[in-house]
Amino acid sequence: MLPYPGVQTDEALFAGIYFQPYESIDGFRAFHHQIPTMLMTYLGALKTWLYYPLFQLVAPTVWSLRLPMVLLGGASVWLFTLFLARLHGERAAWFGGLLLATDPMFIETTTFDWGPVALQHFLFIAAGVLLLRQTTRAWCFAFFLLGLALWNKALAAWTLVGLSLPLLILFPGLLRQHLTPRRLGLAIAFFAIGAFPFLRYNVRKPAATVQENVKLTTTEIQPKARLLYETLRGYAMMEYLTYEPKGPLRWTFIPHALLAAMILLLFWPSRLAWFPICAGAIIFLLMAMTRNAGGAVHHQILIWPLPYWAIAAAFTAPRIARPTLAWAVVALLAVDNARVVNVYRQALEETGSPGSWNNAIFRLVERIGARRPKTVRVYDWGMSDNLSLLTRGSVEIAWNDRPFAAENFARPADLWIGTLKPFEAFANVNQDLQEAVAKAGYERRVLEVIADRQGRPVYELFELVKR
Repeated sequence: MLPYPGVQTDEALFAGIYFQPYESIDGFRAFHHQIPTMLMTYLGALKTWLYYPLFQLVAPTVWSLRLPMVLLGGASVWLFTLFLARLHGERAAWFGGLLLATDPMFIETTTFDWGPVALQHFLFIAAGVLLLRQTTRAWCFAFFLLGLALWNKALAAWTLVGLSLPLLILFPGLLRQHLTPRRLGLAIAFFAIGAFPFLRYNVRKPAATVQENVKLTTTEIQPKARLLYETLRGYAMMEYLTYEPKGPLRWTFIPHALLAAMILLLFWPSRLAWFPICAGAIIFLLMAMTRNAGGAVHHQILIWPLPYWAIAAAFTAPRIARPTLAWAVVALLAVDNARVVNVYRQALEETGSPGSWNNAIFRLVERIGARRPKTVRVYDWGMSDNLSLLTRGSVEIAWNDRPFAAENFARPADLWIGTLKPFEAFANVNQDLQEAVAKAGYERRVLEVIADRQGRPVYELFELVKR
């Protein structure tokens, strides 16, 4: 699936600053350069730092952008199997690993990583593996990784709280045994080191992340619960990443497997096996009660791989009398997961992508390069950081917002780019620009129309001339 969709602007958000330098909301100056540390109030620059040396060595393309995250997702699956093997045995590791490695939503959110979530999964699972080693060095490194996760994206707080509360409730004796004052101090210190850029920003602008992003509500629980179900079934990316194929389709049986796991665990009251269910429920409630957050698949996927931990633990319980049957069920679930992944792949190849994932952006970049404008002016959402990345900063990408400034019309050398219906992201944005242009005494002269691989007109290139 990797090369089919166009580069979505949020997918390139972390790298746009390389090619169209702008002032991040927080950073520091070193070696005559401004080093960003926070890109948004809740988004850190960890991925920006990690990719910088890579893009010094190779040109930014869909492969250099996406393949590292695919490999990181593979590493997360491998670490997850190590984690399950330590807690529940080798059979559970196989069960959980097979299901996670074939999960459609995990594969797609990791491959395209517009959330971003690939680093979050890796950092949390790696921290879990390290904590199981129970050495002081591993303990310190684990909390450093958890701090990095908070810096990477503040939504990691959902996962941190969701994992901590069941731990305190279900395993108080274990915590008293291992959480010595020295270890607690080391945990706080190394977590603070990892999260230092995030903490520094919220000290300089007191609690800015909380004040600007945390507003509680109960009105969004029902639609977010429906989205969670669609994410478990593998449906949630249809009509977003690609068009839904015509005809009846069957999605995954993962929700049914999770329900079966919970029923099995009623007959095997293991606190360790119930932990991922409790943790996942708390994480979901936190995102469901946060206004204007948690309402997209890249939020819901933060609960992963907890559903597969629960399924693997239940299906390998000591009281399962027929382990061969459990093997067969998991194998069928994994094959069915892979079938749904292939549904997405075929849809991407045959029907392309709607909206901001449209593959016409690759042709658009070619035409910008052929025309060699000094400035490209965009005014609809979805054409900023991705164009900066794919053009490698060879042109200035100038954003124009409503109400449109008339002085920007009097630049005949500028190339304007708009999206055509039904790909228009902002409602009536083309009509509003047309009215502003006419009022200022100019008119649009269309230069060419860019279609996607499926032949649908998507982008319009035009210039503004005095009427």
